[in-house]
Amino acid sequence: MTQDNSIVIREYLTTDKEVVMNLIKLNTPNFFAKEEVNDLSNYLDKGIELYYVLLVDGKVVGCGGINFAEKRTIGKISWDIMHPDYQGKSLGK
Repeated sequence: MTQDNSIVIREYLTTDKEVVMNLIKLNTPNFFAKEEVNDLSNYLDKGIELYYVLLVDGKVVGCGGINFAEKRTIGKISWDIMHPDYQGKSLGK
C-alpha cells in the first residue's frame, strides 16, 4: 500500500453484504471457523447496532462494529475482519 491511497470508513450498507461475506470466507479457517459464516450472515441481517466498512481506493477491505450490552454501558466489538492482503498495515487500529 502506498501513501497516496484513499482510506474511508463508512457505515455498512446492505449492498455491502456480499463483499463482507467474502471477507470472512478469505479468513476461514485461519481466524474464523467454517460454522461462523452463517452466524455473520444472520448478524448482518438482524444483529447490527453500529457496523462499518473500511475502503481503500473505493474497495471494501475491512469491516467491524460495536454492539452494546448492560443497558448500553458496555460496548462489544462485533465481527472485525480484514482482507488478508491488508492485514498488518495498521488499518484496523
